[in-house]
Amino acid sequence: MNKGELRTMVVGYLKRSDFSSIEFDQWVRFANVRIGRSLRGQDNLVALAVTPTANPVALPLDYRAMRSVESSQNNSTFRLRAMDAAFNTLPLSGGGFAVAYRIRGFEMELRPFAAVPLNLEYWQAPAELVTDNQTNAVLTAQPMLYLYAVLMEGAVWAQDANAAQAYAGVFGTEVEELNIQGQNANLGDTPTMGA
Repeated sequence: MNKGELRTMVVGYLKRSDFSSIEFDQWVRFANVRIGRSLRGQDNLVALAVTPTANPVALPLDYRAMRSVESSQNNSTFRLRAMDAAFNTLPLSGGGFAVAYRIRGFEMELRPFAAVPLNLEYWQAPAELVTDNQTNAVLTAQPMLYLYAVLMEGAVWAQDANAAQAYAGVFGTEVEELNIQGQNANLGDTPTMGA
């Protein structure tokens, strides 16, 4: 499915076409943000190899949430711990490898810091849909998720609280199911460093 086909479906579901292209584009942008904030599924999961040169490490602008950070040491792969409360008690450097990380905005801080290769898996915001013939990985794989997110925005625009609530419920159920699938796929065999 592409953005133009999505618009056709929205017209059919809302049973109205009195909205402008500018308004529809806003609904799609808002739906993109909502999906990027909510979805933790396979369709917006990205793997990225980085070798940090400074601490903190800059994350990509499409970053929305971290799934895992792994480091390879001595022919073994270890998953770093996500920490927040006790993070500052860890040493800043030493040991030759990091054991924990924390995220602040679009930066990841490592403790202790080490300039060794890391494999990141993170959930990204879906690519923006600008033209009618565009698609992205989430729209292609999960068109109903996009449909209900856009319908929710359209119902808010139409000031139809009942329809907005109904579409929000279906959207929430879709996201929950996809996130459960994403969690199940995350049940891996990589040991946590220090565990």
